[in-house]
Parts: sequence; C-alpha cells; structure tokens
Amino acid sequence: MADNVTTMTRPATKPALVPKAPSRKDRRAAKALRRQAGTALGVGAVAVTLTALSLSHLAHGIEIVTGCQPWEGWAMAVSIDLGFVALELSQLAVTDKLRRQISRFARPAILGTLAGSAGMTRSRSVPRPSIST
Repeated sequence: MADNVTTMTRPATKPALVPKAPSRKDRRAAKALRRQAGTALGVGAVAVTLTALSLSHLAHGIEIVTGCQPWEGWAMAVSIDLGFVALELSQLAVTDKLRRQISRFARPAILGTLAGSAGMTRSRSVPRPSIST
C-alpha cells in the first residue's frame, strides 16, 4: 500500500446489554408511586362529585333568591365556582413572597365566596311558605 494510507482495524463488538432486574428499592418506589396515583384518582373523583353537587345546589339557590331562569342560575354558579378555583390556584402556583401579597386580597375573596355559596345553598333547603288563594 501507499505510505499515506493506513488500514483500519474493525473495532470489537460490544456485548449486548442485558437489562438488569429492578432492584428492591426500585420496585418499592414504583409501588409507592402507583399507590399515590390511585389515591390522587380517588381524591379527584370525590372532588368532582362534590363540585357537581355544590353547583346544582348553588344554581337552584340562585334561582330561588333572584327569580332568574335556570340557565342563568347555572351560569352564575359555574362562574362563582370557577372564580373560587382561580383564587385558590393563584396561591398555589406562586413564590412565598408573592403569595403573601396575593393572600391579602385573595383570602377575604375566598371567605366571601364560601359564605355566599353557603348562603345560596342554604336558601335552597329552606322551605318556602306556599301562598294559596
């Protein structure tokens, strides 16, 4: 061969990697993660059920108090609950310093929303006297 050409040797092939069996620690962590996911699903299902029930009672209470149409009561109930959720989320997704600033306004709004919602829900369960002529 020519002086400026070198021959390349073929590199040795690596042995195929055999996946190791998961360690006891890995299996325990996976099991704990499955338990957490199952618990989160259960809590989420309860939250959705209670929110639906709350919306129903709140919408009916709004209808009784204001004399509005059913769709207006539902629209108001949904907007009240969405506002409540937004206020709660605004405190979860921020830094501690900003949370202190936000909570100055959010806490009274949350308490007012809960009180108003409870009042509307309570008005649904109060029997109304029937007027007979």
